[in-house]
Amino acid sequence: GIVKSRLLLIKTKALECVNKLKDHVTIMYQEMEQWIGDYYQLEIESVNQLSVVLRCAVEEENKIPYKLILPGVNFKIQQSVLTYPPSPPKSPPPPHELAHHIQFTSLQLLGLYHHLSLVAPNKHIMTISFINFIHTLSCKSFGESMFPSS
Repeated sequence: GIVKSRLLLIKTKALECVNKLKDHVTIMYQEMEQWIGDYYQLEIESVNQLSVVLRCAVEEENKIPYKLILPGVNFKIQQSVLTYPPSPPKSPPPPHELAHHIQFTSLQLLGLYHHLSLVAPNKHIMTISFINFIHTLSCKSFGESMFPSS
């Protein structure tokens, strides 16, 4: 008797505890499964947001100037960090000099300087030699580009 009834009572109490524990484990497992599913869904949404930003940049053929961060479930654009140095401003086009019949252009003056450097390497030339030099340039076709057009 008494031992048998005590063992039976312990057995039922143990089964009750095991069933209660089993119910708690089942509930916990379902909650964990729900949490993991929610977390996974948030990750998927973040990846979708990231892919939208990337797709727009690719379709518009633009660089993405800022660092894109995907830590876990939070997608964010960190605008304080540039991913590449910004392109330098475009330089203005080189100045174009219009030729006037009474003025030398810079290129004409440069060419004249080079020819004079060949004729007078010591930077001194007699007046008659200078006049002959200018006369020779004006008479020959290779020197026509040295003078303003008339």
